[in-house]
Amino acid sequence: LLCSTGAVYQPNAPPAPFSEDDPLVRLDGPLSYGQIRRRIEDQCHKVLNNTPTALKIARGFAFVGPRLPLDANFAIGNFLRDAMAGGPIIVKSDGSALRSYMYAADMAAGLWTILLQGPNGRAFNVGAATPITIGDLARQIGGLYNTHVLMGSAPLPGIASSCYVPITSRAESELLLVPETQLGKGIEKMARWHAAQKPATFCR
Repeated sequence: LLCSTGAVYQPNAPPAPFSEDDPLVRLDGPLSYGQIRRRIEDQCHKVLNNTPTALKIARGFAFVGPRLPLDANFAIGNFLRDAMAGGPIIVKSDGSALRSYMYAADMAAGLWTILLQGPNGRAFNVGAATPITIGDLARQIGGLYNTHVLMGSAPLPGIASSCYVPITSRAESELLLVPETQLGKGIEKMARWHAAQKPATFCR
């Protein structure tokens, strides 16, 4: 099972959700994260074409759940950190970018299903298909803690917002993969898990 990423897709113009049939990122120009992951997919396909190896590909998007760091480069974790600290929640953009979040248990179920039941060499998006703006995500988390949200700027008129959201119809129709946990419940479970963690203690 190759755990790849939605970053392998070439950005849509205008921005729109990604399907597995969309073009992959070009390999020319400065090397990017998406190009590195596409090269890994290409190398795996070369092995698949020359040996009797089984290869299943899962292209992951964004996720929510326990153990997701609050102090890394994940907006949903940063927003929860700010809210748990009493706020305000800081959004470092205009909040118009579209994202979607799959709960960790649904992700695990999807990966196992792709590994065990997916056709050889076929790629599947793994993620939630329901989009939410970054601004609305911050406000939803803020509502759990009654904390204020500070936006970085106002949306620019006529500028299309970025979109990092998967189309999941292939996984739904071919593998019967449908997430069970809605975003709000996933955020609540993540918040409860982090709230239950005790500060680390050290023995001298």
